[in-house]
Amino acid sequence: MGGDNGAQFASWLASQGKDGVISPNYSADVVKEAFIKGEVPYVVSGPWNIADFVKAIPDVVVDPVPAAGSKEARPLVSVQAFFVSAYSKNQLAANYFLTNYIGTKKVQLELYQAGQRPPALLAAQNDPQVADDPIMKSLGSIGKTGIPQPNIPQMSAVYTYWGPAQTSIEFGKGGDPATVWQQTCDKIDADIAAAK
Repeated sequence: MGGDNGAQFASWLASQGKDGVISPNYSADVVKEAFIKGEVPYVVSGPWNIADFVKAIPDVVVDPVPAAGSKEARPLVSVQAFFVSAYSKNQLAANYFLTNYIGTKKVQLELYQAGQRPPALLAAQNDPQVADDPIMKSLGSIGKTGIPQPNIPQMSAVYTYWGPAQTSIEFGKGGDPATVWQQTCDKIDADIAAAK
């Protein structure tokens, strides 16, 4: 996150905040409502908001996040999953339920219809109701460039400092953007090293 690329990102982020392209004044709920009401032209979000957006704005589109430099922006990609508890009194029945019910195309399509999120099961993804949905096509295309979201304890160090640093830079506070960003990266590295 640091180094020359980090400094370039911080400079770009500061310019976006200064020009009002990105505003740290909106919380996730406030910007969602503002987008639905047509008060803001776009929102950076994820599949969890699609059902509400489609309901309010039938012609809503999903586009990739623009590059902040010469390299393509790549989202962190995650999936929702079902797990069987180690304390389950009947793990055989629980596994059977997940494998032979939840894991079927029929149920995956029902989950897709309920939440407008792309199904992980390829048979469901390839079903016309998903495959022909323009939003699902966009999400699939964007997701192909994504990076699996790290699911490790060290990520708490990243998230602890990342958001506040971006907000500070967007507001034009804390000094030179590149310095603020590098100090943030140094804190993240120190916390991760201390956790080892």
